[in-house]
Amino acid sequence: MEEKKYLGMPRNVNFGLTWLCFIFGIVLLAIEHEKMDKEDKLEIVSCFCAAGILYTLGIICSIVFSILSIGWLGTIIFTVFEVLFIVKMILAFLGKEWKVPLAYQLAEKFVK
Repeated sequence: MEEKKYLGMPRNVNFGLTWLCFIFGIVLLAIEHEKMDKEDKLEIVSCFCAAGILYTLGIICSIVFSILSIGWLGTIIFTVFEVLFIVKMILAFLGKEWKVPLAYQLAEKFVK
């Protein structure tokens, strides 16, 4: 069976680049959306959802923990989420699948 390719690259490279820079995922969806199946679209949209969750939580933690004068705790929480984001990116480049729980559930609502 032939491996799926988008923009001339294997899908694991495309997904890794999407997790590295989600702008690439926007371009990929805009150009290749007709060729993609639901699972491929779900992987890309989950990246958008994970990034949105990550930065929203980062902003909320920064504000709340700054008010409580424990800003260092917000930094630690944000760093943990960033590390998980990087781990997901590496797994995507390796072609291994790990579904980020909240991001995939949210992405399933957008991808039909």
